Amino acid sequence: IITKRRHISPSTISKYLNVLKLKKKEEEYFELLFRFNTEDDMATKAKHLKELTRYWSQSKKEFTQDQYECLTQWYYFAIRELVDLKDFSEDGKWISKKLKNRVEPGQAESALQTLLQLNLLTRDENGRLKQTDKVLNAKDEMHSVLLFLHHHQFIRLSAEALNDPASQRYFNTISFTIRKDDYQHLVDEVRDFKERMVNYLQSREVQGEDEDLFHINVNLFPLTSIE
Repeated sequence: IITKRRHISPSTISKYLNVLKLKKKEEEYFELLFRFNTEDDMATKAKHLKELTRYWSQSKKEFTQDQYECLTQWYYFAIRELVDLKDFSEDGKWISKKLKNRVEPGQAESALQTLLQLNLLTRDENGRLKQTDKVLNAKDEMHSVLLFLHHHQFIRLSAEALNDPASQRYFNTISFTIRKDDYQHLVDEVRDFKERMVNYLQSREVQGEDEDLFHINVNLFPLTSIE
């Protein structure tokens, strides 16, 4: 196992626990790590990760439950962006209404406090909330799970947006055939487009005058099986 020539299996894990002579709580943590690392279903893997953060919070490790909630609940970073609106109000009811009542006022107020605690928001000299430059980084083994949860939520929100008036949203799709060698080129094109969007938004001369919050999803995925 240490040299990675064999792996612990569900049928042998109890034997290793006996040899290691762990305490009950340590055994639970060991088994949870095992399930997290061997699970293939991303939804189940995400549940295991959430349980793991409870242990990390108790032991004061770097990745806490607050950080997990912030990275896996779409409205945390939506609220973080909302503070840049010119008419932003630090009020749970206002935030809830602005986000089409998808978030309860209490959730919004709790999210603000968490964003302040994680130093993702701060206050200026007038006491007004503003963004900081800090970002949250997840460890490598969590990265795919957090991305799964992030994209899953925003794809769901995109589907809900189909009910919005056509004048308030833009949807477009295209299906096409490619060679395997074309895939990376398409990915690079999408990445360049995203960078141009970010550069445009950051270089405008109307900072502080924004009125609404938008989100862009760009999804490139196969409709046929990949061999």
